[in-house]
Amino acid sequence: MPKGSNQKLKLSYLCKIMQEKTDDEHSLTLQQIMHELAEVKLLIQAIQSSKFITKNKSAQLINKMKSFVSEYQAKQIQRQFFVNDRIKNMNESIYYTVDTLHSAIEQNKQIPFQYCVWNTEKQLVQLKGY
Repeated sequence: MPKGSNQKLKLSYLCKIMQEKTDDEHSLTLQQIMHELAEVKLLIQAIQSSKFITKNKSAQLINKMKSFVSEYQAKQIQRQFFVNDRIKNMNESIYYTVDTLHSAIEQNKQIPFQYCVWNTEKQLVQLKGY
């Protein structure tokens, strides 16, 4: 019986690694399998340093990333990458906007947009010609 909800996910992930990276002629050492921790740390650091991801969404993504490592490694990661007062976007919809942009790029579609700037009177003005 799994000890936690993430235990099944870890076994599934390990199974996936073994299916994709090993066969009768190719094996993986424990050290190579554990190399995933370094990748998780790198991804968490990218999430935390990204200004366009909101603080709330960053926390959600980091919790998902921590499910790929042991609870002890997750505590180590949390201590190592805690950054206070990081400037983060407050607009949750930007996360979905980025996903939409990636989908449009993947489908080779053009994306209409309006280019705006703030003027000296602190008004948002649309620039012409774009």
